Amino acid sequence: MRDTKHGLTGLYMGPGYGKYPTVYLRPPNGGCEWETPASEIQPVLPAAQLEQLG
Repeated sequence: MRDTKHGLTGLYMGPGYGKYPTVYLRPPNGGCEWETPASEIQPVLPAAQLEQLG
């Protein structure tokens, strides 16, 4: 997933549990999760799918 608020790409780990809808993402190669608003994420296609669209 692309986190447009923080300019990062991460793997979706699950929903957040705050007052507003959030999600937890983790760097693709491991590391600390971060929380971001659910409205600020976008799916990222694998490179093979991008080539097919190209």
